[in-house]
Amino acid sequence: IILSQADGEKVFYAQFADDAGNMSEIVSSSIILDTTPPKVTSFKINDGAEWTNHAEKKVNIAVDAEGAEEMMMSATPGFENAAWQPFNPLISNFVLPGDDGEKVLFIKLKDEIGNISRIASAKINLKRSF
Repeated sequence: IILSQADGEKVFYAQFADDAGNMSEIVSSSIILDTTPPKVTSFKINDGAEWTNHAEKKVNIAVDAEGAEEMMMSATPGFENAAWQPFNPLISNFVLPGDDGEKVLFIKLKDEIGNISRIASAKINLKRSF
């Protein structure tokens, strides 16, 4: 059976007949089709600031999203060595990786069903000394 494309509840009905032509009662079963991934509506480092000079490379990360249960964040778009964790809309004191320079963070979200969002990114420049 191929489900119709629209997300939502799908109901299937069946009726059975024996060799003598006796018909069973009509039975039904339902399933919910959910193919819609969560959506990142906003992903900001330090409220979208262009620069930070925090000596310990700490920043605050804010994520607004729809339908997210889990998140994965990484400094690489391939998410090497990253793991799924519970969705957290605010991460305080996140330590930026590496030395001074432009820092780009990537995030993707997963919903309860397992649908995965598109990758979103945010950037900030780190300059600890002038």
